[in-house]
Amino acid sequence: MYIIYLLLKVALYYYLVPVTGAFLGLTFALTSNRLNSYLMLILITLLGTPFFRTILDMLYDTAEINLFPIFQIFDIFPHDLNFTANYAFDTSVLPHVWLSCIFWCSLSFVIAFYKLSVPKTPKIILKKLPVLILCAACFITAIIPSSKVQVEYVHPYESVDSEWSYYVSHKKKAESVPVVNEAFSVTEYDAELTIGSKLYATIKITPDNKELNEYVFTLFHEYKISKITDENNNKLKFTQDSDYVTVYTSGTINQLCFTYSGFSGTFYSNVQGTFLPGFFPYLPFPGCKAIYNADHGGSFNVLSFGDEADISVKVNSLRQIYCNLEKTGRNTFSGKSNGLTLISGFYDEITVNDITTVRPYMDYTRESNKNITKMINMNSDNPEFNNVKTILIMPHVNLSLTGHEQYIVFSDHIVSSQTYSLMH
Repeated sequence: MYIIYLLLKVALYYYLVPVTGAFLGLTFALTSNRLNSYLMLILITLLGTPFFRTILDMLYDTAEINLFPIFQIFDIFPHDLNFTANYAFDTSVLPHVWLSCIFWCSLSFVIAFYKLSVPKTPKIILKKLPVLILCAACFITAIIPSSKVQVEYVHPYESVDSEWSYYVSHKKKAESVPVVNEAFSVTEYDAELTIGSKLYATIKITPDNKELNEYVFTLFHEYKISKITDENNNKLKFTQDSDYVTVYTSGTINQLCFTYSGFSGTFYSNVQGTFLPGFFPYLPFPGCKAIYNADHGGSFNVLSFGDEADISVKVNSLRQIYCNLEKTGRNTFSGKSNGLTLISGFYDEITVNDITTVRPYMDYTRESNKNITKMINMNSDNPEFNNVKTILIMPHVNLSLTGHEQYIVFSDHIVSSQTYSLMH
């Protein structure tokens, strides 16, 4: 899998991006003088840099004018490397980068064809109508919001900074949300997830209390619900306000079925990798819970389902998915836990003393077999490890967790920032 990634990376950044520059240079040379052509190439390069994205962020903060989607088309260069490397994901080769390059090449081709044509009539452009259609399709698809891994990227909803921005601007509202005592627990989750440009989810939830008029759940606000039904596929009324969903029912409810899609700037889910930890409510958690603490720079709160639940999950993904539950088939899992963690990317696993550690294999210095074996043996008498079957090492996404900077313990697994965090 990594060899395929390297081939894609070389083809994209060492071939397609330079070819895009050549096409743009040809277009500018045919439409302007040499000095203006150089200036235009410099301008397009600057439009794809963190410096210009900072300007867009200032415009968004001061005037609430969001130009990020339009200028997404200039995002064809590798991002800033001034952060800890994400060994589980590496440099992005996601579809939007390819589509942006194809857009610029197609547009440049049509303009160059017109400038070199004799005579220059509108009918000449019609001869290249399929290329124009391809150009438009690439532009529209490239700027559609999707799950990306952008640690340094200033963006109101597609970067790791987006959650902090959202919760700071909604701080008063978050503080005014009443604490809702959980009138029910979830006894079973039956989930089917599809991972593409973002997460698409169909979640069947079985509550223990089936006679309530309202069921309140916590679900990250960027996951937009399209419908909620009961066990007979009857649509139920619901409200989704920020991170909180209220489902209104009448009579006995045996099952609630949520259908939604979306993504998080930090906890990504795309064709190149997945990072959906069990403490993050990408699944509906019972009750009303604060996801984020906006004070002191901002950090995520560590949550869980509460009580253990029976979980079965099927993940439709091109990549191999790793999970804390027992594997029952290709990317299908089942078991009992108070959290569901799903990760994919450049991972493999090693089993020591019946505990399986899933680690980013490119981080061979810190996550070596020797260090993992040492960590497992050091914790042989640690009570926190009594019921642990799986340890999953998180990718580096500049993540901050309230009160749990190193690792999180669930009923059956541990999610950790690195192996060294468990050597105590």
